[in-house]
Amino acid sequence: MNTTIFFDYESTWGMPAAMPYDLASATTALLGVLGRHGARAVFNTTGKIVEEQPELITRIADAGHEIAIHGYDHTNPAHMTAADNRQFEADLAAVEARIVELTGTRPVGFRSPHLGAPRFFDAATYDIFERRGYAWASNREIRFVDEATSPLVIGRGDVIGLVGKLISRLGLDRVRLLRRAGFVLLNLDLVWRDRTRHSASRVANLVWLMRPAPFRRRQLTEIPVLSPLDVDFLSARVDPAKPSLQSEVDHMVNSLCRLFDEAREHFNLNFHDWTIGTSNRIEVLDRTVAYIAASGRARWVLAREGSIPRHA
Repeated sequence: MNTTIFFDYESTWGMPAAMPYDLASATTALLGVLGRHGARAVFNTTGKIVEEQPELITRIADAGHEIAIHGYDHTNPAHMTAADNRQFEADLAAVEARIVELTGTRPVGFRSPHLGAPRFFDAATYDIFERRGYAWASNREIRFVDEATSPLVIGRGDVIGLVGKLISRLGLDRVRLLRRAGFVLLNLDLVWRDRTRHSASRVANLVWLMRPAPFRRRQLTEIPVLSPLDVDFLSARVDPAKPSLQSEVDHMVNSLCRLFDEAREHFNLNFHDWTIGTSNRIEVLDRTVAYIAASGRARWVLAREGSIPRHA
């Protein structure tokens, strides 16, 4: 099964709260785990990191990983005006050129900050991707039952937290048929809104939801987020210097391993450097990648290597 690890490599440019953070140390931790398990990953980096810490980009590429782009300074392209789009493309050209200087390889993929929410697909943005000759994008988000049953969420007093607590206590999240039904219900909004051609594609989206995989969106391969991001399990305001609860770490590992077991042809892990590369959260990466590697089912692939996409 094609398996890809994505890191939204954004440092303080993408952190929602200003906190002390050492990107170099986190990078060392991430590369150490990947190297230990023989895994390759895609680092979706901001242009600011390329400018300010180019030695890290070179180090990542030299270790055999892919460098893709995550915007210049973590601006969500879904909120751009026409003038913003012109500056966005100019910034991309400059970042691409610098990455080529550092690594000898031109980036061919883009993950939008915030996945381009709330639209996920924006025609003007994809026009730019096509002009830049990109081969892939990763901007379709999917929701998972495991997010609602995380210790952080069920500890809340809101409706989602109460529902998550009920699901967890009754063990409904461990019944595969119910998990599948919950997955479809959580993503009906995606089926309705995230369209590429016309209303008939809602049917295609619903069929796709039964077996989610990379697909063709215009001239690019769209690689959906096939597992929850780390910040979907944890608060997006994680303090890199403080550990997460062990129950939160265990839930993330168990959920990601279970989702891998349930996947058929394609799977990906989705992390942020400032979350998973810090404190005890590196354990999530280590344990999950070790499990996937030991399964004998995974073929580690980079996004630029491509696959046979389904059409949506």
